[in-house]
Amino acid sequence: MKIKYTRHARGRMRLYKINHEDIKKVIENPDITYQENVYTISICKLSDNFKGFPLKVIYTIENEYIIIISTYQLKKFHRR
Repeated sequence: MKIKYTRHARGRMRLYKINHEDIKKVIENPDITYQENVYTISICKLSDNFKGFPLKVIYTIENEYIIIISTYQLKKFHRR
């Protein structure tokens, strides 16, 4: 599937210095994934990136695209 980014997601990626590879890793191998309405939320702790804090990616799937709505680094990690 192809990945598209909203304007908001691109801004968050710049702000938190998140690259496209980080997003792919979280979507492909999440520690936690759950649904909220039409959105899928994936959380993954990426080895030494982001000072040990996990990365959260909020996305939806439409046709052949994964549309990234938002992404950011979590300060706390709560398991569901």
